[in-house]
Amino acid sequence: SSTCEAAAARAAAAAAARESGQRAGSWAMGPPSLFVAATRQHTGKTSAALGIVSGLQYLLNAAQPPLRPSRHGAAGAPDAPLGVGFMKPVGQKSVRVREGSRHFGVDKDVPLFKELLGCAGAYSEMSPVLVGKGYTRKYLQGKISAADELARIRRSFEAIAHKSDLVVVEGTGHVAVGACVGLSNARVAAHLNAPMVLVLNGGIGSTLDEFVLNAQLCHAEGARIGGVILNKINPSKLRDVEKFTVDALERVHGVPVLGCVPDFEFLSRLAVLDFENVGLSLLVGHEHRCSHRDVETVLTGPAEFSRKILADRLASRRTLYAIHSSRADLLGTLRASLEDDGAGGAAAQSGVILVENTTAAPSVWEPFRRFGVPVLS
Repeated sequence: SSTCEAAAARAAAAAAARESGQRAGSWAMGPPSLFVAATRQHTGKTSAALGIVSGLQYLLNAAQPPLRPSRHGAAGAPDAPLGVGFMKPVGQKSVRVREGSRHFGVDKDVPLFKELLGCAGAYSEMSPVLVGKGYTRKYLQGKISAADELARIRRSFEAIAHKSDLVVVEGTGHVAVGACVGLSNARVAAHLNAPMVLVLNGGIGSTLDEFVLNAQLCHAEGARIGGVILNKINPSKLRDVEKFTVDALERVHGVPVLGCVPDFEFLSRLAVLDFENVGLSLLVGHEHRCSHRDVETVLTGPAEFSRKILADRLASRRTLYAIHSSRADLLGTLRASLEDDGAGGAAAQSGVILVENTTAAPSVWEPFRRFGVPVLS
């Protein structure tokens, strides 16, 4: 499943990189960029954007020669990559952040891209417009100007673009969201001259219907659709989607399909990072922050726990075992299993949540570090 995700992200990233290569010599068309939007809510747009940014970062670092020529003129040597910029031009749900001496709200997705992936851009640039309570009413009363807001978005976009090689812009909801205040995703994408990548839920009939509906607004606003990602495809229907939906989109509508991502069950499980977000501390295993895990509380004895570890290993299950910090016997059982399996073995896909870890010394959890096993407390 991770291979399928990576393939889709790399395909989308490669398409963006090709576009940036064609446009890098002149910014007359605008900075190299793409706009990730969806055809409805809950298509996995933010997850797709994370994959695209990660894929672009890999390609930028690996590209030889660099994808972007010298910023000092055609005669100069190619520059080292600056990285990938990110922005969410129109946000809805917000979180508070600190930047310098200021505290202010930004769209809830922005810290994920800035802190986790290290995307270029200041917080104030990455989330220039927040549509909060009362915003629509003020717009309809003439107290807010869409032209002014678009100009603010453009200034933020250009500021990020000058710090990065490419800018990934993430929309909010389907392409018409924001139309009530003159800031639909389609209009913003057209204003930034950023080709759109639409994320659709993978099916056949309903998927094509949703694409056509959303594409009409894109065309009306002058936004260009650069490609689509078919996401959350029922694995049993993957071949049909690849045969019929992909063919219709590419042959009938002339839009390239950048990736088909199956909806595997484990992707709906919590990631280690989710546990950090609710207050747990990650003691070791930071490289596994984005990996998904099941959670099971261990209340048995060492012998039964050892059988459980073996069963999970044989079933290739990734499990976080919730173990009381006083149960040295259970922690020892897991360490012994890791010793037997080796650092790269299936048992290393496990992890530990130390329950009531108020007195446990680092010696309790430090032995897990060399196995790369996440331990939370």
